[in-house]
Amino acid sequence: MTWTHALQLMTAAWLNLINPDVSTALLALFVVGIALAGIRTSGPYHLGISIGCHAGWVFMIKLNKAFC
Repeated sequence: MTWTHALQLMTAAWLNLINPDVSTALLALFVVGIALAGIRTSGPYHLGISIGCHAGWVFMIKLNKAFC
């Protein structure tokens, strides 16, 4: 990873914000975000549970990409 790659990635991210691709993946991630927010706000100490659920979610996505 170089600075050039990082700048290319940031440029692509900003361009995607201007012209978003509303697909089922985006909607699924939005629903998961709402679920994580619900877990976070359900109690005073549920930030750790929310972080753990997010880490598990990202782990499963990475694992599925590696195997599929």
